[in-house]
Amino acid sequence: MKNKIRILIGIAFALSSLPSHAKCGEDELRFLFDNLHAAKAFSILSDFSGLELDIDATIARSGPIEFDCMHWEKAAAYLAEEFDLKVTIEDGVIHVRR
Repeated sequence: MKNKIRILIGIAFALSSLPSHAKCGEDELRFLFDNLHAAKAFSILSDFSGLELDIDATIARSGPIEFDCMHWEKAAAYLAEEFDLKVTIEDGVIHVRR
């Protein structure tokens, strides 16, 4: 629970520090994290998209993530590439594997 609160505070801070004219579209989001665990990143996407998340529990990768106003599906593909993972989206579920 503490991690979710930290993530939400980080997102709120990142969004509030941007100019108001830099708002994203309806299905877009931006990430600006110095060090974000892959599982947390995909959890954010899951919450944002309203889809369930099925992620390999052994995934422990993390790193800096930054992108601006990207559609959540493209963001999932971007995160998969950045963390060297495989992502499929089917039947209302985001599946993340090594």
